[in-house]
Amino acid sequence: MSALRAGIALGVDFVETDPRVTKDGVIVNVHDPDLSLTTTGTGAVEDRTWDQIRALALRPTQAIGDFSCDRVITIEELLVASRGRIHVLLDANKLDLDAVEALVDLVQRTDTFAEAIFDTSSLEKVRRARLRAPNIAVHIRPDTAADVATEVAMVGEPPPVILELDLGDLDVAVPEARRVAPNAKIMVDVLGPLDLQLSLEGRATAELLALPGRGVRLIQTDRPDLLLRDL
Repeated sequence: MSALRAGIALGVDFVETDPRVTKDGVIVNVHDPDLSLTTTGTGAVEDRTWDQIRALALRPTQAIGDFSCDRVITIEELLVASRGRIHVLLDANKLDLDAVEALVDLVQRTDTFAEAIFDTSSLEKVRRARLRAPNIAVHIRPDTAADVATEVAMVGEPPPVILELDLGDLDVAVPEARRVAPNAKIMVDVLGPLDLQLSLEGRATAELLALPGRGVRLIQTDRPDLLLRDL
């Protein structure tokens, strides 16, 4: 929750989350399958109940500050806190197909269709989500420029609001994306060497700063504070 509030305070446009399902069917915000990577607990998220998981303390090894009051939160809590404040990319790649409908139901229950965006590289999951809520906003991730038109067509109406493209494919993929989905925002994920360099040096590289000029409108980073300042 501290990360979400920081994003809102910084004025970023989107946060990204990784929904996972507990043993008793609660959809929680946990990045890794093994609880030991981010909490004081052990075992897989899917093997623990919500009561067991929410009792755990976090291990924010990469963050500076005291997060002893923070706990794992549910996706429902995150959506409610986001309503009217920030968009949420719901990365459904880690969910089973059967959990897609439950995730869409959370968006319905929290009345966050204006904030929530169903994010996945699986067109079958998009299909399942759209069967549940035909107008839910969708974010897709075509592997190459050659896949852009096909995947946009498969999503149907309304078209994707975000197209996530590979950094190495931008010069070809961006014109194609503009042709078939002119209103979609182009997104790139710079997590990895570029983001690490940003964090270590405390400033954005020329490559990062050039992205908006290449048609990119969304940049996924762990250091939005530094990138926003430099942009």
